[in-house]
Amino acid sequence: MTNSVRGDDASGGAWGPGLKRGAVSFTFDNLGEAADLEFGTWPKDVAVGTHYTVVDVLPALLRKLDGLSVTFFTEGWNAQTYPDALRSMQNAGHEIGLHGWRHEIWSKLDAETQEDVLSRGVGAMRAIGVKLKGFRPPGGAGSANLPALLKRHGMIYVSEVGEGDRVDDGIARVPFPWRGVDGVFLQPDLGKAVGISTGEPSDGGSGVEAVIRNFAQAMRSAKEHGTHAVLVFHPWLLGQDIKRMEALSALLDLARGDRDLWMASCGDVAEWLLARSH
Repeated sequence: MTNSVRGDDASGGAWGPGLKRGAVSFTFDNLGEAADLEFGTWPKDVAVGTHYTVVDVLPALLRKLDGLSVTFFTEGWNAQTYPDALRSMQNAGHEIGLHGWRHEIWSKLDAETQEDVLSRGVGAMRAIGVKLKGFRPPGGAGSANLPALLKRHGMIYVSEVGEGDRVDDGIARVPFPWRGVDGVFLQPDLGKAVGISTGEPSDGGSGVEAVIRNFAQAMRSAKEHGTHAVLVFHPWLLGQDIKRMEALSALLDLARGDRDLWMASCGDVAEWLLARSH
């Protein structure tokens, strides 16, 4: 029997310990060369271990995020290659969530490979002192067997593409919409692939200004409707243009200055939802 509780039911329209009108989570996907290695796009003559997302972007992000708690969805491979970087995230008060082993597209994996990906990722993170609460499937889509797998590996939530926070059979679902992903607006081909024609003004346009406009609207909507906005940024995209980092700063300032929004990591939201589902 499925016990399903929606986020708005569990919250009563009041989120977090401060009973805010809405909630927002800033999240950051991918790190280092993991995805390039998985997809065969990393140059064979270039050594791994000095990727700009780790050397340049991450320190800048940690400075901008000082005093906040966000979620970095990171591939397990990075625990072996960049353990100090992951520890720096955790030491700064941020959550680390699992994002595959090397960014394998979750929906394309068979059940045996899915189990292997989670086992390797959880083991590598545990070895450097990171205890995982949640998982975001690369590619956005989860699978029917995912809740059972997460329970087996001691995790409490999944963040996949969708709408409406809820609790199903003891697993919190903390979803994100495609409109909450920076790459949809910074890479028009991605927008088209997920059904958003970002070049059209009616769809919000494209580029940095569209990221700001759509993400700011997501936060306003969370307040108005008593929901949770999950915003997805990619360090490898942020590091390509100073204007993108400035856009992130503007959105962080907007959230920080809004007394009606609970700014929290996905893990904190998941724990809060689960506590109210009993």
